[in-house]
Amino acid sequence: MDTTELSRALREATEGIEPRIGFTPEVLRGGRRRRFRRRATVAGALVVVVGAGWSLTPLPGPTTTAGALATAAPDPMLTAPTAGDLAGDQEYLRTAANAFTRGMAVAPGAADPGMRLVGAPRVYWAGNTPVGRVALVVQQRIGESGIAIKPDGTRLDLATVQRTVLGLVTGDQATLVNSARSGYGSDRGVAFLFGPNDQYAIATGPVPLSASPRWEIGADGKGSRNWTDMADLGGVWFNAFPQPVEGGDVRVVPTAYRTSGETQRALLVLPASTYAEGFDHQSKPIPRRTSSLPQKRYAVGSSASPGMSSKLAEQLEQAGYADPYAVAAVTGFEVVADLSSTEHAVAVEYVPSFAGSKLYLAVVDSGGTVLRWVYGGPVLPDAPLPVSVLLPDERGRLVFSLDARLRFRSTVDGPWTAVDSFGAVIPVDAKQVEVTRGGAEPVVVTL
Repeated sequence: MDTTELSRALREATEGIEPRIGFTPEVLRGGRRRRFRRRATVAGALVVVVGAGWSLTPLPGPTTTAGALATAAPDPMLTAPTAGDLAGDQEYLRTAANAFTRGMAVAPGAADPGMRLVGAPRVYWAGNTPVGRVALVVQQRIGESGIAIKPDGTRLDLATVQRTVLGLVTGDQATLVNSARSGYGSDRGVAFLFGPNDQYAIATGPVPLSASPRWEIGADGKGSRNWTDMADLGGVWFNAFPQPVEGGDVRVVPTAYRTSGETQRALLVLPASTYAEGFDHQSKPIPRRTSSLPQKRYAVGSSASPGMSSKLAEQLEQAGYADPYAVAAVTGFEVVADLSSTEHAVAVEYVPSFAGSKLYLAVVDSGGTVLRWVYGGPVLPDAPLPVSVLLPDERGRLVFSLDARLRFRSTVDGPWTAVDSFGAVIPVDAKQVEVTRGGAEPVVVTL
């Protein structure tokens, strides 16, 4: 399955859930954190997203069903005085509001009935930044009817919710370059990425914020995030990344929580580079696999291994391999082999970031409990031997190549030993593996 199919699966899994400003797509977190999640599993690929904070499906029957309805709090963005060092520049405020109106008329999704704007736009913040003048413009959009269920069980009257659009206006010619839908209220805010290669970030939020450009993976496969305190520009927060970023990997969180891994604290990050693809694509980025192997489970020989559980991403996170702030969990192929009657090797493809697929090998017991992890490195497209991982404690090497004949040898000029199937656990001292696929010439892989 390609990324387009994965994207469709993710959107289908969240149909009817509209992220609000501050909604963080959360995935595969431990039970220690509260969240509402829906899971879509398609053709072996696991795509996990978290709901927008309410259950948005209207309850059966009329909205007068027994039980008091809660009223939504007003959105302060619609009434708060304009902030920023250009708040008194009336000419610029008019220019920014006009740019917002022009941009929203042709914005992605502008024809959506739920995007019909009402009232007049107002500038929430306007100021000078290290990269020029910027304005955040907000306008209310059409409301809706029905009832939503909040996490605490409260029934919310959706007719009282002030749904809005917040737009980012930048440049000397004042152009709308990004926008975010909201409607369910949040104090977590939204982070817009803009400029060349999405190198600049501006975010709303009531507390100091920190930004991280990516999940950095070391030689041992374990990762971490480097955080930078965003600059306070008087009502908004700004950051200039020192190099180009991949928007899907960027995270913005309150500074106090940047090492907590609490995904529900993170802001919604919207890259301007993907604005034309629509809000749905922007708010639910999916990392791309770099393996060409079908997303299936492959057994070496007659392996009885139970394989990995559905909690793969959570297990990888606990081992330090997966990003606690991952937006979506995407898995690929899985190769299982028996090491004994009670222990098994399971090699799995997982996509921890937008830098591509990585290979991880777990030694598990017959109940599926992970005993040891080994990092197998990047999964390269069309590699002749996509799985080649040394097992811990010198128990051999797991090799696998789909639809290929394999042979190995322990010296570069010694005899070859054939493998019965597409994969095997070969001796730890093996020096080369010969891969022959179809009528092609054999490819010798030096280990």
